Amino acid sequence: MTFAGLALVFLTSAAKARRGSPFYPDNHSGCEEDRLVRVSPRGGTLVTQSGHVFRVDSPDTIDTQFWMFGDLVFFCTGEMINKDRQGEKAAVIMMR
Repeated sequence: MTFAGLALVFLTSAAKARRGSPFYPDNHSGCEEDRLVRVSPRGGTLVTQSGHVFRVDSPDTIDTQFWMFGDLVFFCTGEMINKDRQGEKAAVIMMR
């Protein structure tokens, strides 16, 4: 098998695995994909590229304080899922 053929097999199987993963929602209805542009120092506030501001539920700031600028996130009715952090989830409230 050529290098190009091997690369195609790898990319195809990676795409299939990603679809079934817990941090890549299969059903995008009700979910909004966005990128983080600001994370407050203690992780209590998240701002997305689209301009939305989210307040993070206190227990979840343990994780969100380590989320970074540019992380790909999904907002799904009261919950944010960080795809770039192996699907870490946080309960959030959209402030604006």
